[in-house]
Amino acid sequence: AGYPAGRDLPILEGSVIRVTVERLAHQGAPKPLWLWHRAPPGTRVDVDLLWKAYLRRFDQEHLHRFAKVHLGLARARVLSAQ
Repeated sequence: AGYPAGRDLPILEGSVIRVTVERLAHQGAPKPLWLWHRAPPGTRVDVDLLWKAYLRRFDQEHLHRFAKVHLGLARARVLSAQ
């Protein structure tokens, strides 16, 4: 199930924001983080809040992936009445 064939994709206006860090906690070169944001016209964008919200969501998604894979929460369990 995807976008209907033969229809043009809608054009969505928004802002592309590049977030960079000065240094990392471990070795390696920092890579930019690209975020896309859409808000009503005239709304002030709080970039600090946007990247913090993204990191929070990223942490939640990886926590759930870890729980499913490593803790076996994705497997079905059949309970017997006996």
